Amino acid sequence: MAYTKFQICSRALTRIGANPISSFDDSSALTESRVAGREWDILVEALLSEHRWKFAQKEKSINRLTTANNVRFTDLWQLPSDLLDLHGIFLVNSAGDDIPIPFERMEDKIACDYDVPSILYARYTYKATESLWPPYFIDVVTEGLEAVFRGAIRRDAEGAEKIRKRWEEVTKRRARNLDSQGQTARSFPESRLISVRR
Repeated sequence: MAYTKFQICSRALTRIGANPISSFDDSSALTESRVAGREWDILVEALLSEHRWKFAQKEKSINRLTTANNVRFTDLWQLPSDLLDLHGIFLVNSAGDDIPIPFERMEDKIACDYDVPSILYARYTYKATESLWPPYFIDVVTEGLEAVFRGAIRRDAEGAEKIRKRWEEVTKRRARNLDSQGQTARSFPESRLISVRR
């Protein structure tokens, strides 16, 4: 089931005994909606940026703009507008291999030395919509909000710290572990010793 941001906020709010919300300006739960509206984007973007979640990764070709005004690099390329965290810039060679490109980030652009008619692409984290979130990430966001709401709405600093500790030590770790399983298992080359013994 796909959840909306308001359903996720409401789930966290009801855990602390507060009112659910239907928007960030819900007049029937004004305090709850204002706190949720203030905290939502900050918490979600921080969580998406602190780990390379598989469900929020994207690759996109980037466009060359102009000559760079930089001593070390010759060209500027435009980064994608939905980028949160840049993992790297790559060039695909004739053999189809991904070659990492040295670059320097400058605002919403990168400077590098590849003005050849090559296709460069960015690998990055973007702000995936709630409908794409797996259940383990919904749990991470919900529990993070629960800690924030317990402190901000219930004024229960001790309870908020207990939730935050569980969130850091259990919920986030479990979610990262589950997320890391979202790719083909890597095969490791045999060592020389093992191959000689055979």
